[in-house]
Amino acid sequence: MKIVLQTYNFTFGGPQIWVCAMAERLVASGHEVHVLTFRKASSQPAACHLVDRLQAVGVKLDTVELGRNYILDVFRVKKVLRRYGQVDAIHCNSDFSDFIALYAALFVGIPIRISHSRNTHQIGRWWTVYGIKRRLHRLLNASAANRYLGVSKEAAKSMFGPFVSARRIVEFPSGIDIESMVFGGLPQGNDRGLRILHVGRFAPQKDQLFVLSVFEQLLSIYPESSLLFVGDGPDRASIEGEILNRGLESKVRIVEPQADVCRIMREEVDVFLFPSRWEGTPRVVIEAQASGLPVVTSFATPAISIVVPELVKRLDRSMPLQDWVDAIAEIAKVEIDGATIQSYFIDSKFNFDRQIPLILNLYAQGSFEE
Repeated sequence: MKIVLQTYNFTFGGPQIWVCAMAERLVASGHEVHVLTFRKASSQPAACHLVDRLQAVGVKLDTVELGRNYILDVFRVKKVLRRYGQVDAIHCNSDFSDFIALYAALFVGIPIRISHSRNTHQIGRWWTVYGIKRRLHRLLNASAANRYLGVSKEAAKSMFGPFVSARRIVEFPSGIDIESMVFGGLPQGNDRGLRILHVGRFAPQKDQLFVLSVFEQLLSIYPESSLLFVGDGPDRASIEGEILNRGLESKVRIVEPQADVCRIMREEVDVFLFPSRWEGTPRVVIEAQASGLPVVTSFATPAISIVVPELVKRLDRSMPLQDWVDAIAEIAKVEIDGATIQSYFIDSKFNFDRQIPLILNLYAQGSFEE
C-alpha cells in the first residue's frame, strides 16, 4: 500500500511521535509512506531526531506552507499528492486544518480519507469570527473525510460535533512502543523536597502559571522541592518572567523538548504535574505512567488516559491549591514495580503492537475488522 501521514507541523509532540513510529512500522512491513506537513519542521534537537528517524527508513518529509486562501491551499496540496501517484489512504492528524489535505485527497481520488482528532478544542461562541471559522472547519472536515477517529471520546466530539454520528467514530488513542519502553520504578525524593516535572508546550492550554502556583504552595511544606519544565512555546518568556517575579529562579528550571523525556521521568523526578485546561489523550501522561512516575492532572485528561490507576490522581482545576499539594504529597508515596506496569500496558489500547494490524486493515479496506 501507499500511505500519506499528515500533520500540521513537525515538532516533538504526541501526534508527530506517533506519525514517526507509524511510518517506521509501515515501511518495515513493505509499504510506501509519505509524510506531509503544513509547516517546516522545528529546528529543536528533539524534532530533528524524529526527522532523522524518518530519513533513516527512507521517508521524506514534504511541507506545503498554508496561505490565507483555502482554495489555493487545497490545490497546492493536491499537486503534491498527485506527485505521489496512486495513494491508498491519507491519515490526517492536524485537527482543524485536516480539511485542506482531505479535500485535496478527495479531488485526486484517494479512497480512504481519515480525520483523526488529537485534542479537545475551544470552539468559541458561534457569533464570533473565531467561532464561525471553527464550526465551518468542523463541517468541512466531516464532509471531506470518510473515516473518523478520536484519541478520546471527548476529542472526537470536539472535532466532529453534530456533523458525524457517534456510531461512525472510533476511539483510537496514540500508542507507545512496548518493546522499546523501559518500564521503570519510582525515584524517591526526601522528607523536605519533591522533584516536580511538567512537560508541555508553553501555551494557555497547559497553564504553566497554575503549575507555578501549585509549586509555590508546595514549597511551604516541602522547602527543598524543585520544578522542571520541559517544553517551548509562545508563553515561555512570560513564564520565565513570572519565575523571576516570584523569586523561584533557584527552584525552577526550563529546558527545551527532550527526546529522552522518559529517562527524565524514570530517573530525575518524583511527580508529574499536568493541570491542563483541555486535552485529547496526552501522550506525556501515558509515558509518565509507563515510567512509573505518579501523575497529578486535571479532569481535562480523559479517563481513557488512565492505564495504571494507582499512579494517577485527577482533580478539578477549581479546587484549592492546597488540595493539589496534598494530592502530590500522597501520590508521591506510591511505588509499583516495572513488571506490573508493563502488564497493564500490554493489555491496554496504548500497546502500539496491537494497533498496527487494526490500522493496516483501516488503510486497506476502510474498517478495523479483519
